[in-house]
Amino acid sequence: MKRLITLSMIVLFAISTFSLKAQMPELSTEGHEVWYYVLNQRPVDYDAWYNLKTWNPTNFALTGGAATVSLTASKARLDDRSQQWKVVEIENSGMYQLINRKTGLGAAGNDPAIFNDPLDNFYLWKLRISDGSSEDHPGEVFPGVRIISADGKVAMHASGGNVFHYDYEAPECYWVFTKVEAMPFNRPTKPIIYSTAENTVWYSIKNALRVDRNLLTDIAIDGTIMGTDSITTGSNDSQLWKVVSRGDGTVDIISKLHSGYIAIPTANSVDIPVVAVAQGPWTLGYLDKEQYNIIAGAFQLHLAGGRNLVAYPSSALGDGSCWLFNETVPTGTGMKNNANPNYKVYADNGFIKVTGTDLQPEILTITGLKADNKNRLSKGVYIVKLGTSSYKVFVN
Repeated sequence: MKRLITLSMIVLFAISTFSLKAQMPELSTEGHEVWYYVLNQRPVDYDAWYNLKTWNPTNFALTGGAATVSLTASKARLDDRSQQWKVVEIENSGMYQLINRKTGLGAAGNDPAIFNDPLDNFYLWKLRISDGSSEDHPGEVFPGVRIISADGKVAMHASGGNVFHYDYEAPECYWVFTKVEAMPFNRPTKPIIYSTAENTVWYSIKNALRVDRNLLTDIAIDGTIMGTDSITTGSNDSQLWKVVSRGDGTVDIISKLHSGYIAIPTANSVDIPVVAVAQGPWTLGYLDKEQYNIIAGAFQLHLAGGRNLVAYPSSALGDGSCWLFNETVPTGTGMKNNANPNYKVYADNGFIKVTGTDLQPEILTITGLKADNKNRLSKGVYIVKLGTSSYKVFVN
């Protein structure tokens, strides 16, 4: 029988400057929400699952989706709200509900699968912190929290990107609740700029690890998106895309040539076309080295061997699923867009300065929020409006 430690005990494992703590999560209450990544002790790299006792970029994280859709365990990603959960105790009962930040749905058990539940039929869980030693894996230790069904018979288990019930204890049954702000994600040095009605930024979207035919190209409405080489003569509009925020952490990706949207896949390995009407949102999952996964639910964009764009499981890793967003005209201090040549707009020591006009500038962040230039601005890209002119300025 597994030995459970008391709630006051904490198991620590260090990884460079970041410590992974196996401990009970802080509860969310009305007016006080605490969000966690719920990390499984099993990494994506199956050949090394007994070696993972600390977080690394290949951890599986509990991932929510639509109502009645099975939960998944996919690679932990920066700012992915579908992977963020709060824990709520129900009426001081010692029973808990796990609620997803993106959807507001709860993790509901329904053997043999685990579903997202719309919270009108609560499914309760017990949480037990454990030292992780197991009779099934003698000599191995996987500390964490077990997420156990209310009747105590089974626990939440992750394997192969799926989450389901399991009736004995293995590494995949242990979870570590890590606060969002404590996750050691790398962050992009040059964030993607979202296009707005007033300001459009065009990107080429390049597969990060393919050496040829690696730029996403709009062939035609309802035509499969292809990977092609750089266009050296004539227009490259077919290879330009803008990213438009939906305001909830998701985006639309729209082509310049046909003003079409990247279609949302409904099955694995299917070709992905450009369509005339948006079908649903995409999430940009930051990896590292300015690379992103482009994800929609259970699928992500993948450049196949034949250089056609296809759907690929979002929990999988692969060279063909990593993307670079390269702005077609580099953003720099005083970069102009629809600009009056008599005005000079530039950044100086954290402030944006304007000369050559008496117009008062309106300064916006790349997400469209107003910025106060009376105080030193944070590092990043800003949109400066002067009358009918607009400028992009990078503040160091």
